[in-house]
Amino acid sequence: MVSSKTPDNDSAPDQSKKSDQSVHELEKRVSEQKRELENSQECLENTNEELLIACREMKLIKSELATIKAENQQKIRELKELNDDVYNMLTSSQLATIFLDEKLTLRKFTPHINEIFRISDSELGSPFHKLSHLLPDVNVAETVKTVQETCLSVEKEVQSTVGKWYLMRVLPYCVAEKIFTGVVLTFIDISERKKAEESMRLLATVVRDSNDAITVQNFEGKITFWNTGAERIYGWTRAEAVGMIVHDIIPKAKQQEALEFAVRVMSGNNVETFETERITKDGRILTISLTATTLKDKNGEPIAMATTERDVTERKKIEERLRTSEERYALAARGSNDGIWDWDIQTNAAYFSPRWKEMLGYADHEIQNKFEQWEKLIHPDDLERLRRAIKSHLSGEILLFEVKHRLKHKNGSYRWMLSRALCIRNNDGVPIRMAGSQTDITERKRIEEIKNEFISLISSELRHPLTSISEYLGYLRDEVIGKLSRQAKDFFTMAQNNCLRLLRVINDILDIEKIETGTLDLKREEVEVMSLIEETLADIRDGSENSSISYVILKALPGHKIIGDRIRLRQVLENLIINATKSSPPDSSIELSVTALDYDIRIAVRDYGPGIPPELHDHVFSKFSQADASQPKDENGTGLGLNIAKAIVEHHDGHIGFETELGIGTTFYVDLPFRKRDQFAIRVSGRDRRRLLICTDDHLVANFLARILDESGSSTDIISSGKQVKKRLTEYEYKAIVIDLMLPHQIGIELIRDIRESEITARMPIIVLFASTDPEGLHLRGGIFEIIDWMTKPIDNDRIIEAVKVALSKSSTKGKRILHVEDNEEVAMMIRALLRRHAYMTHATDLEEAKNQLAKESYDLILLDLGLPDGTGLDLLPLLPQGIPIVIFSSYELNPKVRKRVFATLAKTTIQTDQIMDTLKGCMADT
Repeated sequence: MVSSKTPDNDSAPDQSKKSDQSVHELEKRVSEQKRELENSQECLENTNEELLIACREMKLIKSELATIKAENQQKIRELKELNDDVYNMLTSSQLATIFLDEKLTLRKFTPHINEIFRISDSELGSPFHKLSHLLPDVNVAETVKTVQETCLSVEKEVQSTVGKWYLMRVLPYCVAEKIFTGVVLTFIDISERKKAEESMRLLATVVRDSNDAITVQNFEGKITFWNTGAERIYGWTRAEAVGMIVHDIIPKAKQQEALEFAVRVMSGNNVETFETERITKDGRILTISLTATTLKDKNGEPIAMATTERDVTERKKIEERLRTSEERYALAARGSNDGIWDWDIQTNAAYFSPRWKEMLGYADHEIQNKFEQWEKLIHPDDLERLRRAIKSHLSGEILLFEVKHRLKHKNGSYRWMLSRALCIRNNDGVPIRMAGSQTDITERKRIEEIKNEFISLISSELRHPLTSISEYLGYLRDEVIGKLSRQAKDFFTMAQNNCLRLLRVINDILDIEKIETGTLDLKREEVEVMSLIEETLADIRDGSENSSISYVILKALPGHKIIGDRIRLRQVLENLIINATKSSPPDSSIELSVTALDYDIRIAVRDYGPGIPPELHDHVFSKFSQADASQPKDENGTGLGLNIAKAIVEHHDGHIGFETELGIGTTFYVDLPFRKRDQFAIRVSGRDRRRLLICTDDHLVANFLARILDESGSSTDIISSGKQVKKRLTEYEYKAIVIDLMLPHQIGIELIRDIRESEITARMPIIVLFASTDPEGLHLRGGIFEIIDWMTKPIDNDRIIEAVKVALSKSSTKGKRILHVEDNEEVAMMIRALLRRHAYMTHATDLEEAKNQLAKESYDLILLDLGLPDGTGLDLLPLLPQGIPIVIFSSYELNPKVRKRVFATLAKTTIQTDQIMDTLKGCMADT
């Protein structure tokens, strides 16, 4: 093996060359790196400059951001304050508001919305159409959808189920011009405004329909307003009157007075209501009660005068008649020795006439004119009773104050007095005075006590012994009849007959006492008429001494029955048959007949005696009267039989009368209500909507009236005694009553007063008959006694028929009592004005007062408002008896379930006065 070696001198250049190349490359690289470093340094310097610039810019940005942050925080605070302001504004304004987004979901609401929508915070985001509300008459969801689609706002008045009224506004939610992102609903409570509008409308209705004349005249005296009341009173239509000068309707003698009055009113001075005169279109001069007020503009400056004018012409005439009547009464009082008293209820001052004080032994100056003085003199046992009577009279429960009581005399004794009085009321019906008379009845009371003692004496101390003596005499006569001489037998018979006669006298006196005191008791039972007659005839035949008289029943009605007292009816028949027997000649017959009339059975007893002279006709049924004056006075008769028979018949709702002809004979007849199977029950219980009661003892007048009224379509019942009126009126339903002032045993005016004092008949229409052309009390027509008409005899056919028509029209509604539950006084006044001629109104302002009224009184109709201060009117419904008609008169909507319970519903916001009248009249007519 051969090794080669490189010589040193060969390798050195190569190495040097390589080194140089390496150095050169290194230098080159260094140079490049240097350049790169220089470039990097330059870049770094540039970057540094950029960083410095960026740093400065960052500092500026930071400063700007701090400024922006401060501004944003300020705006946030402002937005929060603005949001709070808006929220508080919406809350304080009590606006019920709902905000919906573009999807119609709930975004926000105010607290007051809960009056209408039942929503809470948990329902935020809920679809609007799923929210429940209290607006039954409007589709709110559909309205909202329409607003969203059309971008047009909607505004309407709506009513909630609780009766509140709202102005509902639905608007698109606008974020920029014509950019809508949702819907806003607001509800403004306008209930008070609606009530005010209703009150204004009702007041306008009252003004329009008022019976008073309401006018307006400007400074020049030109008439600018004229209501229908003015048209009715003065005769000029509104078109004719507006523009007229007011002086044209004022008499010349009153024009200066009217001018001065207008000046005072226009100057703003207070003026009192005063009476003046006006001229009608047809030239009549009326007396007018005038009230005026100044109308002012918004600045308080007077611009016109409004007047309310009431025609008081008729009232002035009545006052004049009343003044004349009072003067006449004062003269009569002085003549009758009565005392006069007058009590001012408002001041409690009183006036007692000198005669009033003299009755008690005092001089005029010894008793002060104070109401307390009277009370101090009243007997302690009578005081409370007297106070109750006064209270009842002032409240209207009794029409006439009439009380018997005792007053202390100056000498310490007590005198019996009869006090009569009437209260005087103002235009609102409030009692302001009570005036009357006082009669000393001490002697009358003493006589009554003596009479009562006498009646008690003959009843117990005479009747029983006489009965025993009569029985003993009869027993002795029968036992020893064979041992006595004829003269002794006659003595026994005479003694027994005298005992029986005395017993008849005593029994008749006791019967008369019972009749006069109203204590005649009747046992009501079915009585078969023919058996009653046969029993009576059998007893008469057995006791008759005149065997030549025969008794014949010409007509009979087998099976017919009447309701009555069998014993008392036999007493009547015995009296008629015995009287006929006494009047009949020997060998004649007494004929009895029983016939059926429309409603009665007539039992007639006919004799063939001399008849009753005309001059005795009016006295046949009087006490101590004997019909047949041609016959010797009957020593066995008392003269009371026919009087008692008449009273018994009338107590049976019947009628007794007679027909006679001189030289031919007399027929006495008795008409009694009959009963054949169920006919009597039908007559008693049947309702006749045109049934009238006639009360007169003049049978010619009664028959005439019955015929006239029957022909006009009215049915009639006839009674001849005032004492039977109350009983009849409680047993039957009559639409009116015709009363003759001249009645036996009772003055017609007293009977009318008794009728008016009864709650059942207090408002029954009454027609009065009288014989005089100027009756006492004629001025009472249409007054406190509410007389339909006063008619003189002979009676005018057309006038009685017209009076009955008026009575029937009044009876359909006039007697009705209406309770009006209403807290709005203007509405209550309007209803009172509408119905004051048709019904009796009681007003309650809240539930509590209504409940108190219902506890005290019964009513025929309830007129009910729903919105009351202490609750809803519906709370009264459970307290009302079934059958009482209820009319809802309210602004509130009625639940359909409740509507079934009421007669009718009237909306205050739309109803007219004629609709109110028609509804209430229809309701009252059906009750």
